[in-house]
Amino acid sequence: MTPDPAADQSARFVAGRMLADSTLALPVTHPIKPALDRKLAVLGPALDHLKAAATTTASPYWGESGYVAGLLLDDLGARVAVLPPPAKMSAEDSAGYRSALATQAASFYARAEDLWIATLEGLSDLAPPPARARADSARRDSVAVARPRDGWAGRIWEKLEPRLIAHYRWRMAADDLPALDPGAVPGTVGAAGNGSTLVAGMEDAAVPVPAAPRAPGDSLDAGAVEDLRNRLRWIAQYIADGQFEEAGRWADTALKSFPNRAEIWNDMAVVRHRLGDWGGADRAWAAALRLDPKNPAALYNRALFERFYRLDRVAARQAFERFLTLGAPFDEALADRMAEERK
Repeated sequence: MTPDPAADQSARFVAGRMLADSTLALPVTHPIKPALDRKLAVLGPALDHLKAAATTTASPYWGESGYVAGLLLDDLGARVAVLPPPAKMSAEDSAGYRSALATQAASFYARAEDLWIATLEGLSDLAPPPARARADSARRDSVAVARPRDGWAGRIWEKLEPRLIAHYRWRMAADDLPALDPGAVPGTVGAAGNGSTLVAGMEDAAVPVPAAPRAPGDSLDAGAVEDLRNRLRWIAQYIADGQFEEAGRWADTALKSFPNRAEIWNDMAVVRHRLGDWGGADRAWAAALRLDPKNPAALYNRALFERFYRLDRVAARQAFERFLTLGAPFDEALADRMAEERK
């Protein structure tokens, strides 16, 4: 018989989906090892079949195979993370047990994230030829408008975005405010952790965006600095509480009083992103960096946005390298993700 690659690909996909459904139905309980062995015995072949069904982005199964493969690993992490101790333990042993489970779950989540991101990168390759032929800036604008809502890209984002937000927290301007010195005069210390001034700007707000950054010597009087510090902390608190509309109102109001403060534009970008307006977030971070090219929060967030949302690894590395030169603290595990090459 003549080999039929398409039929083989289809058969592998069907087998992979059947095994995936079986894997998802298997619990992980005590005793852990036999339960985990049963699950892994099915999960391994499921992943192998799904991978064989989508060896290239041209495969009609690329999106669904990537989504399901990531779902298998995400499910495994979720099952492991909530396992109770197998028996009575001391407080110390119980803490160690839960820490070990959390570490293992995190590794499964990271692998799921990698799979979903690779799948999304492949889906972007499947854009119609006219779209691929456009200028790079036009293509970037087209993918930064909002989170995908439809098709496999939309389903992947439903799972991926909560993971990204949990693991790679947006950096708020308040994060870079120096600790308050009880003995200092309120508001006399600059608010930016790298010594730059407080700054801001964005296209669709009520105030214009300056074309050039403000000079580092620009300053506010003590009362204005204290006012701005308080606004930044309130915006950060509303973001932390999930009150994004209220955070947006505070950011809008702050921009009317401080139209040239990059920190406010950074926080506005975070608000826009959390509300699903990726285009607005992108413009806000661009405005912040026009005003203050060394703003740590804006550089850090731009790197995250490019790496995990726009899927532009080169742009992400450029922003992250600029951030590293500032010497600001960060989660060092992120450096490895930024250095990864596309596979």
